[in-house]
Amino acid sequence: MRTVNGKKTEILVKIVEDLSSIRDENLLIRSLLLNALDYTGAERGFLVRKAASGNLLYSDISGGIISAPEVSVSVIQQVLNTFQPVCLIENADGQSMPPTASIIALDLKSIMAVPMKLDIETNDGEWQTPDAVLYVDSQIVARPFDRQDLDFFSVLAQHAAAVWKNRLLIRRMEEDFKLLHEEVKSKFDYHKIIGQCEAMKKVYEILEILRPTDLDVLITGETGTGKELIAKAIHYASRRSDKPFKQINCAALPEGLVEVELFGVEKNVATEVKRRRGMIEQANEGTLFLDEIADMTPRIQNRILNFLETRRFRRIGGREEIVADVRILAATNKSLPEEIAKGRFRDALRYRLEVVPIHLPPLRDRDQDLRLLADFFLSEIVEQSGLVIHGFSNRAWERMQEYSWPGNVRELKHRIQSAAILARGSLIEWQDLGLSLPTDLTEMGSLKERRDALEKNLILRSLERHENRIQAAARDLGLGEATLRKKIKRISQ
Repeated sequence: MRTVNGKKTEILVKIVEDLSSIRDENLLIRSLLLNALDYTGAERGFLVRKAASGNLLYSDISGGIISAPEVSVSVIQQVLNTFQPVCLIENADGQSMPPTASIIALDLKSIMAVPMKLDIETNDGEWQTPDAVLYVDSQIVARPFDRQDLDFFSVLAQHAAAVWKNRLLIRRMEEDFKLLHEEVKSKFDYHKIIGQCEAMKKVYEILEILRPTDLDVLITGETGTGKELIAKAIHYASRRSDKPFKQINCAALPEGLVEVELFGVEKNVATEVKRRRGMIEQANEGTLFLDEIADMTPRIQNRILNFLETRRFRRIGGREEIVADVRILAATNKSLPEEIAKGRFRDALRYRLEVVPIHLPPLRDRDQDLRLLADFFLSEIVEQSGLVIHGFSNRAWERMQEYSWPGNVRELKHRIQSAAILARGSLIEWQDLGLSLPTDLTEMGSLKERRDALEKNLILRSLERHENRIQAAARDLGLGEATLRKKIKRISQ
């Protein structure tokens, strides 16, 4: 296709648009070469890539790798070595073509070759530059090429290289995502959850039943028992494992923000407000984990209940109903029957979620799992930090068995991590664990010291149980927020 100069830019834009929409490598090479031949009027075209070994790899309009064709290798090597384009054409006197063996043997009348460079980072972090050449030739001359032809051909190659680089980067991202997904999936494989007590065995049985289903699930248990871990295990064992997993702590945000986070908001609901997708929309085809769902206000509970029944919702300020294929997993550390009796939780929402209930036992009821978990957390911190800790002293182990573990597995993990860092020898001693037991009070001095120690212990336990949420801890202790903050400041000094 020979064109006037005014249309060259338009043609180039169209070619680049076509190339940008192609994901398959062979189709990309095929399209590039067909466009190159169409523009130049050449008889043959090849994409020539230089392998790491130094060998040249050829592709033709089929898009695949072919056996080395008869071409001017000297021209290709010149472009690779200088990274400058080459345009050769025989004039009326049969001159200007270099008298190389391949050119003479093939009786070539015109050659155009331009360089392509892709800077791609390898998996080991090194940078390599896969060089390539876009090459066309012909045994006839329809019209001599000019400088504009060569410039256009070079620009085409540059844009094709950019498209190719983007495609390679996207493929690498996809491969990295697959590797990361498999790593995360393995991490949250419920078969790897530590626990051999009867209560945990029942949990594993339920998880196995849930694997092929899309049922909504309610997970109950005290703070720190591992409800989030179970939710992720359910998601990554399901058919939705390669889809989004979104979560929100319903107790950590005020009502207005919870609603925005869940359902999103339409543009211009308020001044300068932009449209925002909520977590339900973001989790489409995946899973949404509603942690501490019992802390939702009745109005948000109603909206969640309506979504569970219809799988439709509206953004705040929106009129259009949006359909979302989302599996709901919910968790709470509260007794829902008590919350329902007090009018703080909707009975209908409980039964809608409690299709398959899972209850996680507190650590104090998992005697045979305590040592398994303790040894696992110790080995984990030792491996991560390089500490030389071989285990627990007998007295430390006795203290761990006597302690009630109000913060459950989460507290156990944090205590062991801290103790491993504080330990002065190769064994963790009971003092390193910082466990305050009721019997410890008899070893203290004055009544004031005992009272202060008890108060500190109660405050720390409450904060641990409520994940450092001052409002919840104050309510638990029967104190005002301001009073609790003062006491925390005092015991921290």
